[in-house]
Amino acid sequence: RMRFLSSETVKTKKHEISETIVSKEQLQEREKAFREALQTGGTNVDQARFDYAWCLVYQKEHDQIRLGSKILAELVCVPEFTRDALYFLALAQFLLNDYPASRKTLQKLLQLNPENRQAQELKTLVEEQCQTDGAIGIAVVSGLVAGAAVLGAALMSRK
Repeated sequence: RMRFLSSETVKTKKHEISETIVSKEQLQEREKAFREALQTGGTNVDQARFDYAWCLVYQKEHDQIRLGSKILAELVCVPEFTRDALYFLALAQFLLNDYPASRKTLQKLLQLNPENRQAQELKTLVEEQCQTDGAIGIAVVSGLVAGAAVLGAALMSRK
């Protein structure tokens, strides 16, 4: 059952999510641990990669969020990380305003784990944002069509 949120509530929740920032120090620690795990080739490489990607998703810079999402997309194929990687990938896509991709990722996650409340809540935010963006798009197109009609009528009346 879908609950509808006001556009202001969606903006507030998105702002809260985007303001959850992992410190640069913690990001650097996770990156270092990831690089060390890669060099040693130990069994904890995937965990170190996930931890690093998680930190990247909680950064302000879109390039870092994109890198985190790329790493998470790779981790989706690792069975013990699939569920969490799908959630944080969907979150990264949401933060990058890629709502269709986020919706698709959340659908995959909810097929695997239909009771996942975090995924359900994020899906509600994504759906609401898609509706808001759709309404804005329709308004813009309607305004352009109306403007073209007025301009066309003005040009026709000159003849």
